[in-house]
Amino acid sequence: MSFSAKLDGPFVAATGTQTQGLSPALARYARCSHTDAPRALWLMPVLQALGINSPAPLTVSAQAVAALSGAQEVCAMPLAVCAAPGTTRAQGWGLTVGRRLTSVDNPAAGYGSGNFGWADFTPPTGGASELSGLIEGDGACGVKLGQTIGQPGQVTSIGRAWNTRFGIYANANDAKVSPPDFTGWGYQAGNNNLNNYLARRADRAPFQGQVGGGIVALNSAQHAQWGAQRRLVTVPIVNCSVWNGGKGSAMATVLDLACVLMLAPVRTGSRPSGAGVSTSYDLEYLGRAGDASAPCATIGSVGGDTGPLVPGLVQ
Repeated sequence: MSFSAKLDGPFVAATGTQTQGLSPALARYARCSHTDAPRALWLMPVLQALGINSPAPLTVSAQAVAALSGAQEVCAMPLAVCAAPGTTRAQGWGLTVGRRLTSVDNPAAGYGSGNFGWADFTPPTGGASELSGLIEGDGACGVKLGQTIGQPGQVTSIGRAWNTRFGIYANANDAKVSPPDFTGWGYQAGNNNLNNYLARRADRAPFQGQVGGGIVALNSAQHAQWGAQRRLVTVPIVNCSVWNGGKGSAMATVLDLACVLMLAPVRTGSRPSGAGVSTSYDLEYLGRAGDASAPCATIGSVGGDTGPLVPGLVQ
């Protein structure tokens, strides 16, 4: 594997500790090369016996160059980050990386700056049960810039689905169906939690609070066994003000896609409790999904102008 800042090179080999003078931030193009060992060509000896000068062995090689570009469409969680009123993509939609965002569960009360809402990708048929299925599963695939989405109204019953991503279940075997993240560590308050989350994820740290009452939390080994990247997720950015005043039938346009971190499990009834639990659904905004610094997974169909960034063949 070699890397370059330009499509036409020069390409330099790089490892995790050596970049041969090329800054990782500038390594926009990756080239893979493969050369087979010389292979015998079984019919060539026949030609040679006839006096035709042909090589018996032949070496074959190939190479390809890839680069990151925006995805056309992605699999997104059914959440909608609210752009600040009157802002544009060039202004980052008025959102700040590291900021904590809190859900609005009763849209009739109105959306404000720094909030997010629930997104209905199949209006008007969506609802809490559909949202729960998407959260426990892989989200809604095929979400793209410019499509319109609705909001499902007041949502109070998806806590169980939300908590599966933190390794909290009614039964530990449910983790085989609805996988957890690699860590269940929760952040009930504060901003700029990404670095701590990444460290907890590397340690496979379990949820640090209390469960009980028929609820179980996975341990570190179970997070390692069944875990996946489930808390760094891609979600739409929309103008939530179209839903203010209880306008449940209004449609919002997907302006962009954001990368967010799901921060904490939510208390449903009296469980879970203690450290790391929130009484609201909370996210941390980590930037546009198409930003090179955004940590969300590269997934989606290549060829768009928004994110997340996905690798595509360029040569």
